[in-house]
Amino acid sequence: MRQVKKSAILPATIGARIRAARQALGLSQVALAELLEVPQGQVSQWETGREPGPKSRSPSCSKSPRGR
Repeated sequence: MRQVKKSAILPATIGARIRAARQALGLSQVALAELLEVPQGQVSQWETGREPGPKSRSPSCSKSPRGR
């Protein structure tokens, strides 16, 4: 079985992980912000690393809007 480097699967920063997950779900920053009930600017700050990730909202971030 071929091994894949962890870094090839998971982006290095929490902001990059948020962006990758958002894009994989086909969501805009505005749509994600609405789902998490935060301003769109907050999502942008998380993704660019200007603010730490959504600590109090972490469980919500793992849920897909498709009911997973």
